[in-house]
Amino acid sequence: MKGIITEIRGRKAALLKENGELVQVSNRGYRVGQEVRRNGAPALASAAAAAVLLFGGGGAAYALPYTHVTMDMNPSVEYTLNIFDRVIAAEGLDEEGMALLEGLDFRNLTIDEAAAALVEELEADGYFQDEAEDELLIAVESQGEDRQLQVATRLQEMLEQKIQNRGLEMAIMAVTMNQEQRQEALGMGLSMGQYYAIRQAAGPDKDPADIPWNQYKDMTMKELQDLAKERVRTETEVKEGQGQMEEVRTRTENQTDTETQTKTQTQLQAPESGAGTAPQGAAGGQGR
Repeated sequence: MKGIITEIRGRKAALLKENGELVQVSNRGYRVGQEVRRNGAPALASAAAAAVLLFGGGGAAYALPYTHVTMDMNPSVEYTLNIFDRVIAAEGLDEEGMALLEGLDFRNLTIDEAAAALVEELEADGYFQDEAEDELLIAVESQGEDRQLQVATRLQEMLEQKIQNRGLEMAIMAVTMNQEQRQEALGMGLSMGQYYAIRQAAGPDKDPADIPWNQYKDMTMKELQDLAKERVRTETEVKEGQGQMEEVRTRTENQTDTETQTKTQTQLQAPESGAGTAPQGAAGGQGR
């Protein structure tokens, strides 16, 4: 059994289980917020004890947002997770996303289950019928840095295996973002995935204040990803061209240096004018 310690009172502690149930356990040196695993089922707290343990709001911890995951492919969807990586809210971030989630309820599913179900829904709605390969961008932000990397990596690997098994053509990319970046995205009405894709299209080294966000906001994820690929290709070609020019310049300079060195050595080795030979007529003068 896995749970989170939500409150400690002396020798007793309140443990919030993955299913939202609150139980009383013996305090084994726990701290509030610690994730623990226990074998066996601890006794349920009595009504009086539960009232005491719940005084600090421990039961509400299950519904507290801890991680946010966006999945962008036009449609765009955001999942809000609790500390157990279970979905406590799902929201469509564009018209397609809202239409996709209509009638679906992902609450209390693990994020792995919810993500897999979303891919199945996308397939059922015909999003993978184009000849061009689709691209799905997963962006994760969490209060725990280790958690966001774990979730991003796990989702990417799980979905890659799933689409391979289903014979679908879709590239999966997963990135992590911090809370500041998420707030910047929300402030501009963007999903975390859109924010990341625009940064890549404009140039990741560019100051966000210098990016013409409105120029990119209405582009699809596919268009943004194509722009990013074109930018990388162009920059690579420029670097390769500069490298070739540098190589030619270096080769030319080396050749010039070699020619200069050879000329200098030849001049040093050549005899001075008239050196080692008798002046014309010298022999005849001595004969006189």
